[in-house]
Amino acid sequence: MVLIPLISTEESLAKLEKEELDFDNFVRWELGACWIQHLQDQKNADKDKKPSNEKAKNELKAQSLMQMV
Repeated sequence: MVLIPLISTEESLAKLEKEELDFDNFVRWELGACWIQHLQDQKNADKDKKPSNEKAKNELKAQSLMQMV
């Protein structure tokens, strides 16, 4: 037979509130981590776009110079 200790309603409520706070902190941490990852991905995507645009401009200049010759 397993004996379950009886606890008061106040103790149960306090325990439940603590668990809710711990969960809220976890959710906030997860959301924060996801947001940081999103911002880093955007920054990396912007970096990837810039060199290709510059490369395209340089290629157009080179082609224009070649046509002039």
